[in-house]
Amino acid sequence: MEVLVRMRRLSLNVKTSGPTCGTYLSFESGLNVLRADNSSGKSTCLQSIIYALGLEGMMSSSRDIPLPHAMTDVVEVEGREYRVTESSVAIEIENSRGEILTIGRPVKSSQHDTSLIRTRSGPTLSQPGSAYTQRDYFVRRPGAAQREAGFHYELAHFLGWDLPRVTRMDGSEGPLYLECLFPYFFVEQKHGWSGVQARIPTYLGIQDVSKRSAEFILDLDAMDMILEVQRIESAISILEADWKILERNISGVASRAGIVVRGIPKKPNTTWRREDLVGLEVKRLAD
Repeated sequence: MEVLVRMRRLSLNVKTSGPTCGTYLSFESGLNVLRADNSSGKSTCLQSIIYALGLEGMMSSSRDIPLPHAMTDVVEVEGREYRVTESSVAIEIENSRGEILTIGRPVKSSQHDTSLIRTRSGPTLSQPGSAYTQRDYFVRRPGAAQREAGFHYELAHFLGWDLPRVTRMDGSEGPLYLECLFPYFFVEQKHGWSGVQARIPTYLGIQDVSKRSAEFILDLDAMDMILEVQRIESAISILEADWKILERNISGVASRAGIVVRGIPKKPNTTWRREDLVGLEVKRLAD
């Protein structure tokens, strides 16, 4: 697996009942350091990146917008508070192939659904004014990772990731969601690396989600073998359930005819010998 994506630009825009506020950050290749006093918006910038990518589900199953009140409610400017009327975030990213994608998502809007993400196939933030192909995608809805109109389906393709199918708690299969992978790339300052695993969402119903995510990121071959074992185990469980239903139906039909069936194995198996015949006993009818 080739990682990752380069963050090029970040833009936060807030319209209020008074002034228009926001910030614009440029990132260089390699290590970038955000340094500012407490309550200056460092965490807001990082959370805005997560939100712009539609990945807030990695922090909680809640549908609440994970951004502070300065983006959603009230912003203070020179000691005076102004009501937020419209706000949005936008990021410009570049993949390993040199392709650039600009992603915009509303935070508070009276006209646009916050579950819709607008993309432009070019550096709109750093080189505005040019004509770029535009397309809208949906996020935080069923199918966002599997349908072509889903943003996480498009994002995985942009990153060059072929997301594997993994086993769910109910035995079915589904994709390894991006929300399960990105916690490994986001380290919260208070807890450090020890808090990474706690961030990986379990509410998505994926078996051994922490292991499956780590195996994919580390590109371990064990993942394919584990998935195959899980598929076999799931198939065995289905066969055993069908066998129990069949055995119960046979015994029920026989009982109504006054017959007792003996010798049916409790589970299907390959060690059943030819001489292990099923026996039938006919109940004696009362005179």
